[in-house]
Amino acid sequence: MDIKYKLYPHPVLWDKVDDYNNSYFDCDIELKRDIKKFILKVNFKLNNKELEEMIEKNLIEFVLHIESPMTSYRILKKSLSRELQVSLSDENILGRISLCPFIVAKQELKNFYNSDWNEDYKDTTFEISKGTILAIGTQQTFTVDKENEDLSSIPSIFTIYKKETTEEMPVEVEINSDKVRIGMNISDYDKYALTKYSTEEIVNIVNSFLIYPALIFIFERLKENFNEYSEYRWFKAMNVMLNKYSMKLDEDLVTSKSSLELAQKIMSFPVSKAFLGIGSLEEVEEQK
Repeated sequence: MDIKYKLYPHPVLWDKVDDYNNSYFDCDIELKRDIKKFILKVNFKLNNKELEEMIEKNLIEFVLHIESPMTSYRILKKSLSRELQVSLSDENILGRISLCPFIVAKQELKNFYNSDWNEDYKDTTFEISKGTILAIGTQQTFTVDKENEDLSSIPSIFTIYKKETTEEMPVEVEINSDKVRIGMNISDYDKYALTKYSTEEIVNIVNSFLIYPALIFIFERLKENFNEYSEYRWFKAMNVMLNKYSMKLDEDLVTSKSSLELAQKIMSFPVSKAFLGIGSLEEVEEQK
């Protein structure tokens, strides 16, 4: 959930609008890694006497909306205290985590009024429904990775799948997800499936004409729109692989180097491996 500017039918304490004169609401958030989880420590900051009194009377409450888009994880944490601690399991979050603080009504509020409203609301009261947003803080985002992720091998970032068609078609590469997805028709996939548990030589040959072109495609897409893909798991894995060559996967790198060169380094020079594999197979055939 990204906080977007909108108009409300009642005054809202928010730095995007001037409904209040001298009040403010926000929060400090600290994110720490623990064993198989993350700990959020939240400190809500409110400076408005009447809203503070309403929290003490259990009429309104602090709320933190937590969302991890990559895992579709969403949760609301509520508190009557300024301090809140939340434990987030590794299995629920990955990549960008978005944190949005609010103050909301715990129950229906009749004749809602605040002495710090600007002149537009002078001598005006409002009927507020339960769950209505009364204050909005600054949205904060963090980027996290799970523990013990294997971000150093090609198989960890690719998924080969079968498209349910017998028609002749080019291989498709999809990169708008945590893993790079390579799709092919039924016939090609069935042939590929026979090689998955084959010898290392055959695997290297297959990778040279399947994974290698896909990596070239990826780097070409990064040249066009680098920031669109930086939160995906495959992006982080490719950065780890390039670190072996003292390279960092950033915009300067993809614009200064050719996609051919970067793809070869990611795969530790797949063409050479493929030729070695072909040579080994020929030797085996000659010995028969």
